[in-house]
Amino acid sequence: MMPDKFVQAIRTLSRRPWTSAAAVCALGLGIGGASAIFSIVYGVLLHPLDYPSPDRLVRVYQTQEGLRNSSHLRLQAIWNKLPVSYLNSAEWSERKDILQGIGLWEDYDAVYSDGIEPLKLQGGRIDSSLLGVLGVRPLLGRGFEREEIERGEKQVLLSQALWQQLLGGDESALGSRLTLDGIAHEVIGVMPRGFRIADRTSHRFWVPLLADGDDKARRDIYSYRAVARLADGVSLSSAQERLSALALSQQERFPEIEAGTGVRIASLLESIVGSSRPLLGILMGAAAIAFLAALANATGLLLSQAESRRRETAIRLSLGAGRWRIFQQAAYESLAIATAAVALGLLVGVAGSQALLAWLPEDLPRRGEVSVAWSVLAFAASAALLSALAIAIVSTLRRPSSRLYDELREGRTQATRSSRLSAAAVVGLEIALALVLIAGAGLLVKSLVRLSAVDTGFRAEGVLTQRIELPPSRYGDSEAIRSFSRQLLQRLERDPSVQSAALTSRLPLAGLALVTSFEAAGRSASAPYSFFTGPKATMNVVSPGIFRTLGIPLLAGRAFDTSDRADGRRVVIVNETLAKTHWPQGDALGQAMILGAETEPFEVVGIIADVKHDGVHSETGNLIYRPLSQSTLPSLTLAVQAVGKPEAAASLMRRTIRGLDPALPLETVASLESLAGQALDAPKARVALAGVFAALALALSLLGVYSSMAFMVSRRVAEIGVRIALGASGRQVRFRILARTLLLAIPSLACGAALWLALSSALSNLLFEVAPADLSTLAAAAALTLASCLLAAYFPALRASRLDPVCALRSD
Repeated sequence: MMPDKFVQAIRTLSRRPWTSAAAVCALGLGIGGASAIFSIVYGVLLHPLDYPSPDRLVRVYQTQEGLRNSSHLRLQAIWNKLPVSYLNSAEWSERKDILQGIGLWEDYDAVYSDGIEPLKLQGGRIDSSLLGVLGVRPLLGRGFEREEIERGEKQVLLSQALWQQLLGGDESALGSRLTLDGIAHEVIGVMPRGFRIADRTSHRFWVPLLADGDDKARRDIYSYRAVARLADGVSLSSAQERLSALALSQQERFPEIEAGTGVRIASLLESIVGSSRPLLGILMGAAAIAFLAALANATGLLLSQAESRRRETAIRLSLGAGRWRIFQQAAYESLAIATAAVALGLLVGVAGSQALLAWLPEDLPRRGEVSVAWSVLAFAASAALLSALAIAIVSTLRRPSSRLYDELREGRTQATRSSRLSAAAVVGLEIALALVLIAGAGLLVKSLVRLSAVDTGFRAEGVLTQRIELPPSRYGDSEAIRSFSRQLLQRLERDPSVQSAALTSRLPLAGLALVTSFEAAGRSASAPYSFFTGPKATMNVVSPGIFRTLGIPLLAGRAFDTSDRADGRRVVIVNETLAKTHWPQGDALGQAMILGAETEPFEVVGIIADVKHDGVHSETGNLIYRPLSQSTLPSLTLAVQAVGKPEAAASLMRRTIRGLDPALPLETVASLESLAGQALDAPKARVALAGVFAALALALSLLGVYSSMAFMVSRRVAEIGVRIALGASGRQVRFRILARTLLLAIPSLACGAALWLALSSALSNLLFEVAPADLSTLAAAAALTLASCLLAAYFPALRASRLDPVCALRSD
């Protein structure tokens, strides 16, 4: 049962329902919003990984100084995050004084074909050491053995979800066989629920990793991702220093390792979540500001409520009530509001965390592990309860007994100077914090508008896409891939629902594809090839008709056609940027290029307009297109320009592929417009989240301005009545109250602007063609905030201007 004084406090608050409800809502929304964001931050950035002693796990990378200043921005970004060489990592793993062990892995997708419908599964190849390094054992069965891997035995470990889906969770299914890519694999184990390697949450099965060929013969081939466990007593910095020395020694001992090649280790947790820190940091800051605004708002409401009862408190003190009883009543009332706010905050936090996750990018690491962090909620609730107690203490201690007579005599006429300053400071803080969030949201909106206006260089309207993965077991021969591609396009283009069709290795805006080094002139036979030196270009393999299908303008020369045969003259098409950079005289057509380690030249037969391939926000780099007939790839995307209803063309695409190969797994047909729109999903999510917190802060500041002005009017009823009785017009009364609002808002906006200018640089990595300290955005945000404050103050001013002077004077 609740204490009687707590019940009495609730009854007292119910006599002022609007003020009490406003305080509960303001504080509850602040607690809930902050808890939701901080729960996501905790789940993504701070929660330990689900491995034994996760702080000892590290990612191991090769580094290459030659890529650090590469002209290709994507390569520049990964210069110190390269996969490792098999031979180098084998030598590192022998140093037990540095590392307990190293486990290698790589992504591997396969087609499961034992079911009615072929199913594409995402998985990985892992070596026999990886599970031991991670400290994880299979839930059922066992892991891979080195001897079995070297004998080439076909085995598979299943995730618990895939075990349930394909084998019904039957423990006796161990030892059964699954057909992956046309090859039977023995099921030897099932991994625990939630198991993953580093950030790969999409893996559903794992097969043995067997290094062979060049991987086992050369140290300059970087193919595998690596996870290691530090030796006991070895720090991250010490391990980095020792491995760097070993890598330098390898470079000196093995001539095939190029100069500038090194090694880097990083905390496994940091390697997973590091890229999400900027976004979550901004959201955490916005949530903290919104929480402070909510706390300030509730504080202002409770202080004004205590101030309105100043005369009542004076009467109780004059009748003999002790200050302890006065404090108890104030404390119970404040705690009742804080308790209701915590309950509301819990509901908002639980629902808000799920809603916020839906807005955050799909590739946010560890998003499946996010739940409401009770420690965060407890902290927010404690802050609310402590602030409530502080308000009760302040409202009790600031009434010295020597002023009882003055309190009784003044009645409702004036608030104390200290109470007016306190209220003004609280409302001013709310206005300043609201300006910071509104200006920040304005920057993100402006950035999104400019991103949306970027010319991507292609036409997405009416284009349907279908991803096709040709399994190597049946399409290991280049001629098989060419035959499939040729028949597919011929059948599609014969149908009247298709205007044009083409195949490409990578769609525009799909991110980093194949990257090749190139030379615009012949290479000396004595000069060794190095990928890490010279200019780089994104390379795309396409079929004839791709530029027509995607609406990419051909600026000069010709497009690919059927004359570009596998045994014919080797040709390429380049984009405008590459042509102007390397042949500034405008004579790119007919020039020879050397690609990668090739020795035979390629002839430039066409120049196309620039297309954004690495993302809307990226600079347009060098692009090289090769014909599919001369450079076959098993992973392709079909693009179809539809005529009429897209649904008919989508059905035709699936039927045609099924007619050529019924065993191919097919993904859902997607429009190129939707895929292109996904490039803006992350900035849209940032705008939405920032907008939510900005709107919350603005609403809280408006509530604060409204309650402050309404309280001021209620305390000056007699004064306003006298002014009206002496001839003041309603306009003059409204102007006087609005002028007070301006005197409060303008200094607050100035403080908010200074704070925003100090913090805005944190947004620089999230903006596109917008300066962090953009004064036009700040001015617009300040104007919006000021106009909103005046609007909030207008209603108390309007009510004051309509007071009946006789009633106003009698009420005092």
